[in-house]
Amino acid sequence: MFLQRLRSRTANQHSLLEQNTASKNLLSPQVTAADYATYLSLLYGFVKGFENIIFPLLQHSITDIEERRKTHLLIADLNMLGIDEAGIAVIPDQFFAEVYHSNATALGGMYVLEGSVLGGAVVYKHLKTTLGIEAIAGKAKYFTVYGPGTGTRWKNFLQAFCLASSGMEEEVIKSASQTFSILHHWFNNAPLKLLQDES
Repeated sequence: MFLQRLRSRTANQHSLLEQNTASKNLLSPQVTAADYATYLSLLYGFVKGFENIIFPLLQHSITDIEERRKTHLLIADLNMLGIDEAGIAVIPDQFFAEVYHSNATALGGMYVLEGSVLGGAVVYKHLKTTLGIEAIAGKAKYFTVYGPGTGTRWKNFLQAFCLASSGMEEEVIKSASQTFSILHHWFNNAPLKLLQDES
């Protein structure tokens, strides 16, 4: 089955992403508001570029693509944490155009980004426990984006994703794997020129 192969072949890269410095700091018992802001800032750089450059490629494949934009939520959270847009690093647009150059590669990247929403509930629960509910009040819009509808939104996405991936599954899987690696390196502040060589 396609989804089983996709999960299996991206498992190592997925695990590696969870072990990067920013992710470990976010899920540490000693997490601070600064760690949280750093994580969101790094995520913002990728999400904004992906949505601006790549979402247009997916409008016919994922019909509710516009409803899945989350950059504005990251901005809201960062603003509440005291960081304005001018203080957030952004990945150059050229990076996205070179890496996600087809519908298949765009789908692979989208699978990773949309799938990350599933972990949002875990992150939110952790932050409530460690930082306190008052400390993150109004500052976790990104991690609670779909609320109780998260499971349904994910199921709907997978249906459209699998249909759109038909006939180009291999390229989609490679792109998803690459996206996990790109995010891992980006979160560890690797030069972007190195990321373009990932395969």
